[in-house]
Amino acid sequence: MTMHAPLRILLSLLTLLFAIPALAGSFTVAPTRVELAPERHTAGLTVENRGGEPVLLQVETYAWKAREGREVLEPDRDLLAVPPLLRLAPGERRVVRLGLRTPFPERGERAWRLFLTEIPEAAGGGARRGGVRFALRIGLPVFARAPGAAADVLWRVEPAEGGLSIEARNAGDAHIRILGLALDLGGRRVPVSGEPDYLLPGEVAVWRVRTPVPATGTPALVVTTPGGERRVALAAASR
Repeated sequence: MTMHAPLRILLSLLTLLFAIPALAGSFTVAPTRVELAPERHTAGLTVENRGGEPVLLQVETYAWKAREGREVLEPDRDLLAVPPLLRLAPGERRVVRLGLRTPFPERGERAWRLFLTEIPEAAGGGARRGGVRFALRIGLPVFARAPGAAADVLWRVEPAEGGLSIEARNAGDAHIRILGLALDLGGRRVPVSGEPDYLLPGEVAVWRVRTPVPATGTPALVVTTPGGERRVALAAASR
């Protein structure tokens, strides 16, 4: 089981639930991840209302950082999202434009979370009489990575009650996306986490594994990222 701060759990669930295209009630968003580049400081998100009622959306951007090993969100104006309010008629599709207000980073990486939040209107498209309407929210990651920036994950494995404690610390200057973790116990794979997870620079994630490690053999951790699988020898507690 992944042991993260409540914010990290929420962000992971948002990423998992709203796959490509992200679907929240009656509206969809695509793509669900944005990578800005030195030669391309802008991007677009396509938002479509697939429901039968008008929808009003608020668009907000927050700086996404790691502080003391944990993720934090801070109000930020360096990433511009236009328009900040979006009203869509049934079946209507519009584009939200993203762009940097500041120069592209020369080193490392900057990250943001962009949120689209449905605003229930007091009249017209609001809740039906006798019913309840929930405000829906989608969170999408946005990255601006300088050339040469990369993640550098340090793995540490320690015995824990009934199993192991697995720690990942990103000592690099860019994020890494972990798609899955598994223990390889002599050819038998035991899943540790199957949820997509981002590890920002300076961030620490810890997983608790209840499976006992056999006394013989050399167990390994299998880390799956968009670049493929990597094996980490547990005995050495290495990178």
